[in-house]
Amino acid sequence: MPNLKRLTVKISTIDLNGQRWEQIITDQLSNLRVFQMEMAGQFSLDDSIVEMREQLIDSFRTPFWIEQRQWFIRCHWESLIESRSVWLYTLPYAFDDFDIQNKPSKSTCPHENDYWSYNRVRHLIYQFPMIEESSTHQICCPNIDRLSLDLPVTNCFWSLIPTLNRVISMKLSLKQDNDKVRSQLQSMFDQTPRLYSLRLDLWRSSKIKIIENLNVSVHQLKIRGTTPSFDIRWFDDEECTSLGHSPLGMQCHMLHIRVAHRGCILKLINLMINLRVLYVKCQDDKPNEVSENPSTTDDIVEWLKYNLSAKWNVSRHTFFKDCIQIWIC
Repeated sequence: MPNLKRLTVKISTIDLNGQRWEQIITDQLSNLRVFQMEMAGQFSLDDSIVEMREQLIDSFRTPFWIEQRQWFIRCHWESLIESRSVWLYTLPYAFDDFDIQNKPSKSTCPHENDYWSYNRVRHLIYQFPMIEESSTHQICCPNIDRLSLDLPVTNCFWSLIPTLNRVISMKLSLKQDNDKVRSQLQSMFDQTPRLYSLRLDLWRSSKIKIIENLNVSVHQLKIRGTTPSFDIRWFDDEECTSLGHSPLGMQCHMLHIRVAHRGCILKLINLMINLRVLYVKCQDDKPNEVSENPSTTDDIVEWLKYNLSAKWNVSRHTFFKDCIQIWIC
């Protein structure tokens, strides 16, 4: 490929160091002008982690990288002593998604303060609260439209994303149920006027009541959860009532949810006045009996058809047999 001028590549290994890339580009890609690369992997068990990491970074400090091409890299690694994971990419960061964590980092830039604006990132994954001591707190992602976030967040988060105006899709994991989380939830919703799709993961003690009085409007809502023992969470009558009466539930057009019994399905449809499509998994459903014997009457589907008005179409999902799909004809 001697005429190739632009190369963008993601690799799930760190076998190619700076010298190897330099040789490939020099020998086979002599016309290359733009090189965008991301590598992630682990050092072998026999390696000295610190030594191998420094050697990897230094391999991108040759005159070819620093002077001739002026292509710089940033390397992140786990702070845990026993961890062998490393993540390395060229600067400026060129990819759509970015998983930000409290990982130490080092770059080959002449000035360590260069290239902290990650303008191309559209999907930010923020699963671990950042701390000021971490170098990653300098990162700024001004063009986010999708956000995956664990609440509560620290103050560092708000410098990371200067505006949420572009965000159309959010996945929020709630691991606590308190006033701080409620306040941050409402603040998120107040700053996302274009929010269209929302996924809520309620972990362990988090209750669906946490969203009961929040002022938010979305078209698509997906709710998941676990019990305190980390089993699958099936939302009961009380929780479905809370959702149905909430501003979030009343404005929702499409809902994905797991419920404790089929009566909860009727409750949701009756309370959620703008609902048009419902994807639901029910704890008292027996999808295996239906799939193993096609001649068996699909009890829950027939029960729903009988108890819902004729405007609702009910069927079992084509691929996910444990999922019932209900929509307005």
